[in-house]
Amino acid sequence: MRNFVLMSNKRGGIYLRLIGILIWVPAIMWCQIAKSHFKIMVSVKDMPAHTIVLQQLSANDRITVVDSAHVDNDGHFTLSGTSSEAELYRLRFAPDQFIYLSLDSGEVTVSADWNDLKDYSVSGSEPSADLQKFVLATGGFMTNLNTMNVVFDSLIERGNDSLLALAKKDARNMAIDFTKRVKQYADTNPYEPNAVFAAKIISTRTEMDYLLAFNKKLTRRFPHTQMTKDFGEYMNKAKQKK
Repeated sequence: MRNFVLMSNKRGGIYLRLIGILIWVPAIMWCQIAKSHFKIMVSVKDMPAHTIVLQQLSANDRITVVDSAHVDNDGHFTLSGTSSEAELYRLRFAPDQFIYLSLDSGEVTVSADWNDLKDYSVSGSEPSADLQKFVLATGGFMTNLNTMNVVFDSLIERGNDSLLALAKKDARNMAIDFTKRVKQYADTNPYEPNAVFAAKIISTRTEMDYLLAFNKKLTRRFPHTQMTKDFGEYMNKAKQKK
């Protein structure tokens, strides 16, 4: 009788351990299935031998290297990675030269010219194509703003205070209009990486109220994503600095 009890306990222990394994196996399989693969096929005309890095950008300012490639003179290369949700990425060609991508899975094709990387084309990813248009518009504003700064310097040197006041008023109106457009893009864009990318352009110093409201909307629009969580952490840090 005592041996029978011992045998039963041993079997019970084995049985319970098997149950634990059976519980964990589907969980492991689910995690593997949840990861989506993506591939980025890039062609850059006239690109010299170069090392390209694919980086994932979190909403909390973390930068993670996903893949890299050393490219010879032909300018063709492929980078890849996995993701469990839509994320923001960038191809880093140099410290100040990037191509931004918004994607989670599938095959994406990027074509560009080394002499004008910002004027690239992307296919296979509607979010990335949408983000490119926004980045170009943002670049156009920065170009205009830099031009205004040159005008300011010229007017200051000439001592023309009346024209300087008008130029500053024009610059303020330009900045107000630009901020309004960025907010509209962030509030209405259906792709979370794009919306967060736009929101992070906006100054936390002057637009804290808007960004706090945006953060609340983000939790409703894209609940349970890592990007939403990271943006919440980004805003908490910004509040602590004020």
